[in-house]
Amino acid sequence: MKTINHCEIVGFVGRDAERKWTTASVRFSVATGNESRPSGGKTPLCFHNIAVWNRPELLDQVKKGTPVRVVGRLDYSKWTGTDGVERNRSEIVADHVEVLPKDSQPQPQPKSGTRGSRPVVNAHGVEVDDSDIGF
Repeated sequence: MKTINHCEIVGFVGRDAERKWTTASVRFSVATGNESRPSGGKTPLCFHNIAVWNRPELLDQVKKGTPVRVVGRLDYSKWTGTDGVERNRSEIVADHVEVLPKDSQPQPQPKSGTRGSRPVVNAHGVEVDDSDIGF
């Protein structure tokens, strides 16, 4: 069986891009929300660490609050720090980073026939008529 390690997120930059460890590595974070888990009216945020290689131009383009689309693979690192404490880190190693226009985040429009006056959206962000769902 072939395995797949693919990750794609669309969200807002959580911290400005910065050069880390080498001149070829650019790192930043992206915040995404999960509207399926209500939290007192606020959408809980998840911050993802992003590493990009050989894209120094992102230092000028990726600033806090910028909408981006990131495609890559999930990577885990484990090491022991100089203080002897074992540390872990997960990050998305990006193959593709696309800076999106500020107005690219469409607001879903409620339509009749949807649950709770909210449109039903599948995992790919496509609106689905809930009468098509077999249960």
